[in-house]
Amino acid sequence: MSKVTQRSKLNKKIAEFVRANPSKYTITELASMFDGATPDSVRGMIKRDKELCSLVLSHYDKQLEVIQMATRKTSKEISVEAKLEGKIAKTSAESLDTKRKYKAVQTENKVLRQQVKDAIKISGKPRSFKVAPRHSSKVSEGTYVMVASDWHVEETVSLTGTLGRNEYSLKIAEERAKMFFANGHRLLKIYQKDLKVDTVVVALLGDFISGHLHPELVETCSLPPAAAALYCRGLLKAGFEYLLEDKSIKQILVPCHSGNHGRSTPDYRQQTEYGHSWEWMMYHLLKADFAGNKRIKFEIADEAQYTILPVYSYTLRLHHGHSIKYGGGVGGITIPVNKAIAQWSKPAQWEDEVFKTPSLDVFGHFHQRLDGGWFVCNGSMIGYNQYAMAIKAGYQRPEQASFIIDRDRGKTFDSPILFI
Repeated sequence: MSKVTQRSKLNKKIAEFVRANPSKYTITELASMFDGATPDSVRGMIKRDKELCSLVLSHYDKQLEVIQMATRKTSKEISVEAKLEGKIAKTSAESLDTKRKYKAVQTENKVLRQQVKDAIKISGKPRSFKVAPRHSSKVSEGTYVMVASDWHVEETVSLTGTLGRNEYSLKIAEERAKMFFANGHRLLKIYQKDLKVDTVVVALLGDFISGHLHPELVETCSLPPAAAALYCRGLLKAGFEYLLEDKSIKQILVPCHSGNHGRSTPDYRQQTEYGHSWEWMMYHLLKADFAGNKRIKFEIADEAQYTILPVYSYTLRLHHGHSIKYGGGVGGITIPVNKAIAQWSKPAQWEDEVFKTPSLDVFGHFHQRLDGGWFVCNGSMIGYNQYAMAIKAGYQRPEQASFIIDRDRGKTFDSPILFI
């Protein structure tokens, strides 16, 4: 029997079997059931037989339709799935963004922790100092005190916002900082004509930056708090270098206090305020800048609310002033200030021979230069702004306090340091 005849008989058997069982077996299975058949030969035979091909395709179409009906989704189901997919995509993006922010915060936190560690290493234990007479009693001697506070270097004040009364920016802050040291030094040279003055106290009493104490400051400040503190450090460093060029100044004493604006916490903390203050870190960096210079000494307040500085037989109590609460009464700040001083000066608190009852309180915070007899309130370098207008504060030009402590007469020559 020829191969053609054999193939013809085989194809006939397969065709009869498929007609009898159109939906039970695949082409591969059919080929395995008949000797001499291959999947390709079975497939070719079915394609050539139109009736058989139609029967097989009809069966496959029905199967396909069943599958499609089983997997077909309603428009509502598609809509729900689309929303779910959208939410999943949004959540995934938000999660990725959160991870990026968390990583950035971790990095920033690591940097800040290292900065604090470095500042603590730099600081050591601050030394107490006092001003002792440097000349014989036959020579008239005095100490010059310059008070620096409430500079708010990065805050912006517009002429339109203050009705043309004041303007302030980073550039103006730099110009006024230069004038503080230059004009303060000019007053010193005037005093030195009739008085032996070779000791200068530059009291740094806080609020050199505005920080983000109030939400609006995030918008009105030109620099973030850390950058503002470093910017201000540069201004102060340049100022001290300028004073040190004058060889008639034998020593510069720098008591330092943090203000309420320089803190990094939303709420005021009493015992640990210094550890959360950008200004406290700035002071330590300044101290490190002049570590090798014996003519300038820093005393940086930590937990203490104020610093005691004996000048001859006269005693200064220095602080920022934010622990004095003023509610805007008609008597001005004098009433709450006098109450606070009376409490702080009770005899039982001052039994130490060095820490005698203070003769003079020196502070800032209230942005108004005022000589109250037994206290000196410092003005501000930023000057009049929208906040002062809002709380109905009286207008005062930008100025800082300065005065002489005469060895024999106490406080004399109270003069403002002006920015003109």
